Amino acid sequence: MRLVCRTISYISSLNFPPCRELLLKLDCLFALKLLDRTTVNLLFSSQPADLFQRTHRGFSKLYRLSLTNAENMHLLHVKSLYVLLVTLCVLWHVEVDAGDGLLLTRGCYVDRSGSRAMPELLVSYRGNGLDWSDLDNTVIIPCREEAEKRNYKCFGIQFYGECWSGPNACDTYDKYGKSDECFCSVGGSSGKSYPRYDPEHEHCLGPVGGSLANFVYKID
Repeated sequence: MRLVCRTISYISSLNFPPCRELLLKLDCLFALKLLDRTTVNLLFSSQPADLFQRTHRGFSKLYRLSLTNAENMHLLHVKSLYVLLVTLCVLWHVEVDAGDGLLLTRGCYVDRSGSRAMPELLVSYRGNGLDWSDLDNTVIIPCREEAEKRNYKCFGIQFYGECWSGPNACDTYDKYGKSDECFCSVGGSSGKSYPRYDPEHEHCLGPVGGSLANFVYKID
């Protein structure tokens, strides 16, 4: 089970939208709880249990299950979800790699207004099509496309909606060191409510930079 959660954590660090959306619907702690024998014991006896009613999205189903059958059912459910998740991500990985290239995260770094770590402001999406609830599709992906038009390999998202890059951005983005002013845009409705980016926490989705901070991506 820990392998499942580690794999989910790894996939969530990659910028593959279908995988990220699926991850939002999967809670590792919930999966672990399903497999916890103590929890299962509370729900089912060692003898065939009475009818157990489970409601999911408005549909009620009745199950007559022994403890062993219950455990096997939950294990099969989680394993199936794991296989589906990995399969989808592998397929997306191949599709992106064959086309626009993989998009890798490089972390959060300080910028300075006098001498930029990445010298070119390619475009600012602030007040121009920026959707605070979907920075992936209204900022990060369009910024990648702008960088690709110029054959730039690295770009940074700053101040939630500014797209910075340059011909040598991969060599200069970290010139001022790391910053703690980056945020996870999936999980909040505006810049003020975004969870703060933590490099030790692998479930940050849609990371962007705040004021004078670039969250850096590399097109591989």
